[in-house]
Amino acid sequence: MYERITVWCLLLWIANIVQAFEPRHDTEVKNTSTPIVVGDCRIKLMDRVVLASDRVGILDFVVAQEGDRILKDQVAARLKDSVIQARLSAARKEAASDANVRLAEKAYEFAVIQLQKSRQAFLDDAVTELEIKRLEVAAAQAKIEIEAAQMLRELNQETVKQVEAELGTHVVHAPFSGVVTRLFKQKGEAVNQGDPILELTSTRRVKVEGYVIPEDAWRIKKNTDVLVTIKDAKEHQDDKRDEYPGRIQFVDVSINPVTRKVRFWAEVGNSENSLKPGVEAEIMIYPDREFRKPGSLNVGRADLPMETNR
Repeated sequence: MYERITVWCLLLWIANIVQAFEPRHDTEVKNTSTPIVVGDCRIKLMDRVVLASDRVGILDFVVAQEGDRILKDQVAARLKDSVIQARLSAARKEAASDANVRLAEKAYEFAVIQLQKSRQAFLDDAVTELEIKRLEVAAAQAKIEIEAAQMLRELNQETVKQVEAELGTHVVHAPFSGVVTRLFKQKGEAVNQGDPILELTSTRRVKVEGYVIPEDAWRIKKNTDVLVTIKDAKEHQDDKRDEYPGRIQFVDVSINPVTRKVRFWAEVGNSENSLKPGVEAEIMIYPDREFRKPGSLNVGRADLPMETNR
């Protein structure tokens, strides 16, 4: 009886040890590593471009003024294109016509009939062999003329594509939706190739740039989740949110020789236009965390201890 109780106690002790070493399946956080907090970060725009002309010409119109919003792929400006439009119209008519092909086919049919009649006459000694050779060459030439006419029509169709491409260089499209923040040219002004016409800016996403010490840089990977907080909250009292989720998009491979730190930046959504370029911010980086949903940041600031790079 004593031996049986001893065995049961031993089994219970082993079960407790096994259970203690089993991994816990947390519903929210799988790895409880310490987040990295980086201060003195700077908010910068990601989408700001200067739209320019691809060719020499005269501006026919500019669709917007400073402060106006234009949509992605919308025509932002156009050069005068009456000459190229006339060329395109003529090229399309030439490409649509098959008159040369039909004429070559008729010529070939006539050459074949003439050759057949001459061969019959040759049997009656009415036509010389040299004449037969001449007619054979004429029929072969007529057949080649059909191929040449077909090739010419294909070239005319390619010419249409070429002129259409040239016409496209008279138009400047918006690469993304945004606001015109600067206007360099007005309707009627002359432009050279590469001349800026307008500046387009979008604030739907921003870049938050900062520096970390080398000891922390190796822990930060691309697509690591971050939380951005506006440093000077007094200037943003009207904001509904004070924390903005984002992801690391770049970590430099070298150390700055002056600051002895590593540059990085994160992409952060800014649909409410609350993050203003130039404002200082603070970033909380979660290098080894796995959240319940990709990109979700449901861990509060007071939940974990922090390492600070300031």
